[in-house]
Amino acid sequence: MIRLKFVVGILLTLFASVAAADSIRFDPPVATGHTSVDAILSSPGKGCPAIQDGMTVTGTTVTLRMSVLSGGGCLALDFPFSSTFHLGVLSPGVYDVVAIVDAVPTARAKLLVRDDSLTLPPDAVPATGGEFHVRHVAGTGGRVVVLVDGSVATFVNSETADDVYLAPPHAPGTVDITVSAAST
Repeated sequence: MIRLKFVVGILLTLFASVAAADSIRFDPPVATGHTSVDAILSSPGKGCPAIQDGMTVTGTTVTLRMSVLSGGGCLALDFPFSSTFHLGVLSPGVYDVVAIVDAVPTARAKLLVRDDSLTLPPDAVPATGGEFHVRHVAGTGGRVVVLVDGSVATFVNSETADDVYLAPPHAPGTVDITVSAAST
């Protein structure tokens, strides 16, 4: 009975140390639709060594799979752990990134991949409206229609690498910007 409690106690300690201490960060922290991104899964310590089992991207969900090394019993080691998953170039959008160790979710993070066909000096447009730039895309000609939360942005002028638009006033917070070819 004492032996069983000891084994159960060790297993619970190991499970808790592997499952609770993980975190995910991204490199680069601000990815774009043309930037390869890495997800770095880490733990400050008190865990069993783990190896990568792969990763999948399904829609807007990225799953990072790991498994704890088995064989000979694992002692909860007190050292930092880090594993880098190369996600590659992802389409612009918001991704839910989930780390799974031995089929148990251990960490979650949101990854924002920005559409880099837009530049927004200084990375935001006030709710009252303001100027932003749309880069020229090679191989396309003519004017484009730019919508900010469904409202048309006003064309101001054309510069060497981009066109300048004036965003209409919008609700505070994140907005959807759509760029599409103008119908002729």
